[in-house]
Amino acid sequence: MNKYSIENILNEVPAVVCTAGSNIIAVQDKRSANLSDSIMGRALFDHMDPCDIVKFSAHFYDERIENIFRFTLWGFSPFSYGIAVFRKILKRRYAVVFLFEDRSDDVESMASVL
Repeated sequence: MNKYSIENILNEVPAVVCTAGSNIIAVQDKRSANLSDSIMGRALFDHMDPCDIVKFSAHFYDERIENIFRFTLWGFSPFSYGIAVFRKILKRRYAVVFLFEDRSDDVESMASVL
């Protein structure tokens, strides 16, 4: 994928960066009313089904597992769906979680290009 496409995705889709335990350490666009500094330090696990928490953790710690994980969010208004992409930077693992208001065809097309 070319740089222009990646920048377009990141500019159009709200996202957060998480550490182990799904703790939010960075917000993609702080200008958004839905993604403010108030969510920093919160855990996405508080808004996920227990089964998805286990799967998220497995993806986070096991680099052999497919690097994309789709999941549902509860009470993380207005977002109800996320796609996590797991990466290792300077020997530390992070998850970039793209947030969506609903599960639509756009979500699946986004997942296919990550």
